[in-house]
Amino acid sequence: MISFKSKYILPANYLYKNSSGNWQEKTGSLVELNPDSICDCQTFDEIGYNWGSIEDIENFIREDFIKSYKNEIKPFRFFALTAQTKDYDFIESQNVLSIAEVSNFYNRSLSLDLLQTAPAFSNYNKDRIIKNSGKSIIESLSKIFNLPITVFPLNSAVQFYKKMGFKEHGPNGEMILRKII
Repeated sequence: MISFKSKYILPANYLYKNSSGNWQEKTGSLVELNPDSICDCQTFDEIGYNWGSIEDIENFIREDFIKSYKNEIKPFRFFALTAQTKDYDFIESQNVLSIAEVSNFYNRSLSLDLLQTAPAFSNYNKDRIIKNSGKSIIESLSKIFNLPITVFPLNSAVQFYKKMGFKEHGPNGEMILRKII
């Protein structure tokens, strides 16, 4: 059966700051976004418009999403951590906490090509009410694929990846995660 909607993958946890100012665990959903879905394309358009983030990384993901639909580039897969826990026919952009673009190298390694957290929830926002959404995506991808994950991080993200257990590997600045502990 062909589906033209997002695909629910698994539950994923993140932390939410409650009204008392304490962090509590919440469960959202990891979904795979479908480049053939008009609704998912609309979600990406809204994310690009609403996030307006540093370096416009989500716009790069959106471009790859479109090129993937047109079969112009290698096959990427697109995932989102969303606070939405049902009705995956349409992923509401305001519920998307983080997005990721990955590719698979012949079942030997997963390349985390891009990872972006909504700017309102990034480590740079002292007033954020959500945290660990990027961590949750990485943990979920590790469960799904059960492969080493390779990333070429921006300098500003190296400490985040080290904290996640990635090790520097190779002369080009790549980092690799063998297994989530």
